[in-house]
Amino acid sequence: VDDSLPLGITEQSTVSKSQWLEFGQQGFLGLGVPKELGGQGLGQLGAFVLSNTLSKTLDVGLSLGFHVHNDVAMGWLVATQQQKTRDRFLPEMLKGRLIGCTCFTEHGDAPMTTAEKNGDKLIVNGHKAFAINGVNADLCFLTAVLDGKLCTVLVEKDTPGVSIDKVQDKLGALSVDQADITFSNVEVSEGNIVSNPGLQQLMHWNSVMTTARAHVVFDAFM
Repeated sequence: VDDSLPLGITEQSTVSKSQWLEFGQQGFLGLGVPKELGGQGLGQLGAFVLSNTLSKTLDVGLSLGFHVHNDVAMGWLVATQQQKTRDRFLPEMLKGRLIGCTCFTEHGDAPMTTAEKNGDKLIVNGHKAFAINGVNADLCFLTAVLDGKLCTVLVEKDTPGVSIDKVQDKLGALSVDQADITFSNVEVSEGNIVSNPGLQQLMHWNSVMTTARAHVVFDAFM
């Protein structure tokens, strides 16, 4: 990986959609995704090498945005049993045409986000805070309560009922965007449940988030 990234990003600007496309063209997206799924198959070692490079070139925000897109969002699709959903979205994420964000957190006084079944659809309602890549993202990977248990649902951000409420103004990590996102009666396919409620959700959550946390710790020492 080349230490000099000619991307025109500064510590005072956030990564643009065109720059995500350049990341994809340069092969920086999906380093850890298996080759049979279209990635480079370099595993966690490849992801750590990329983290090491990014830590030398920009503020921690870029690494954070990469972790969310590469390790968390793509991680859910790699692990999911919904093959049609993976085949639809993962190739575009690898190219940088679709950007992923994580929507795991509610404000302290807000109720949990819910997903209710309506035939073969889900109706999602809730408010998520501090979504990394939330402004530029095309795909929201959110936790929601379904039948009394947590699951992870993929929501396309241009779906009716999805809106950005607030773009966070941060003191650090300035090269990555962060936003609050509201989901109001958002209808998605039941096939967009990328991690089913119960034990599967717990196992996938631990796997995906442990990987992401390892990268954050690695960044802290670079």
